[in-house]
Amino acid sequence: MARKTVRCADCGFLSLLPPKEFRHIPKSELDFYGECTKFGREHVIQENHPAPHLFTCRRHQWSTDFPVQLPSSEIYHTIKQERNCLYFISYQPGYTPDEHRELQREKTNQRTLLRASILGAVIGASAAILAQLIWALFSS
Repeated sequence: MARKTVRCADCGFLSLLPPKEFRHIPKSELDFYGECTKFGREHVIQENHPAPHLFTCRRHQWSTDFPVQLPSSEIYHTIKQERNCLYFISYQPGYTPDEHRELQREKTNQRTLLRASILGAVIGASAAILAQLIWALFSS
């Protein structure tokens, strides 16, 4: 089954570099924790953000300054292109990239707990059936 493709522009891990590095950008586009707000995302999609080189992926799937700073057109292409990403989580307005990571961690923990519960139930049922078979075998 093919994995659904996603865009970095729609991901909660799209963020801006630390505050000291972008003092020239209007505060309406940013918050203290580097969240790329809906307003900032619209500028990226329209390719008219004042400082595209400040965008980064908080899950380190790509970077705008490694090994050399990318031109704006490459950055826009990277953010808008469809791709397969294991770390994608839909952007939730008002959540920082770190809070998105916590949401993803909680979702993973819930899946793990569900799988462990199902596995425990299967093992328990199998043990009960095996015990009944052994009991029937030795009691006859």
